[in-house]
Amino acid sequence: MNINDAPPWETGAEVVEASTERQAQRETPTRPEEWAELPTLPGMPEVDSDTKDSLSEMVGRLRLASHALAECKKAEARAREMVLAAMQEHGLDSFRCDAGLATVSERRGSQTIDSKRFRQDHPELAARYTKVGKSATVLVFTRPKEGE
Repeated sequence: MNINDAPPWETGAEVVEASTERQAQRETPTRPEEWAELPTLPGMPEVDSDTKDSLSEMVGRLRLASHALAECKKAEARAREMVLAAMQEHGLDSFRCDAGLATVSERRGSQTIDSKRFRQDHPELAARYTKVGKSATVLVFTRPKEGE
């Protein structure tokens, strides 16, 4: 898929909190030309229309790339299943070819600690052994559901 072959923008229904007491459902514009009509959320800086257009284009490209990545992951999973089935059918543990090496192996079951229960039963130990990682700035992008 060419990244410039973007599907048409669609408008999706989204639940938004209208007040602390109630929630209202409304149509949320997602087309770049409709962004000017959106209210600014508290704490969100105002941005000019050129910036909104630029961001809209970038988010559209991110949406396409995210969709393409999801499709590639599905294709990889299907290919893995097919290779594994063929290798098992022929009794092969490994197979080497120009494309690479495929190896079949059994993985041990994982062992995990029930950290919620551990914190409840031993809060002082949990506090002593809890590490806090560095914070990082991240962009969270949620792909629309199929058909949106």
